[in-house]
Amino acid sequence: MELLIILLLFVLPLVVIVGLLLILKRMLTGDNVDEERIDELEAELEDLERTVERLQAERSDGE
Repeated sequence: MELLIILLLFVLPLVVIVGLLLILKRMLTGDNVDEERIDELEAELEDLERTVERLQAERSDGE
């Protein structure tokens, strides 16, 4: 019974605090950034830029 009380009063809060600190560290250091998703978005942005340039060229040719 005493072991259970020790676990609940000391060990469990310590585990929770360490877990929260690890989550905070991950958030602050940016380890949760998805590099693959960033690459996909950059490729999509380049496609959109080319489309805009093409449409602007077509528009200027039509004038």
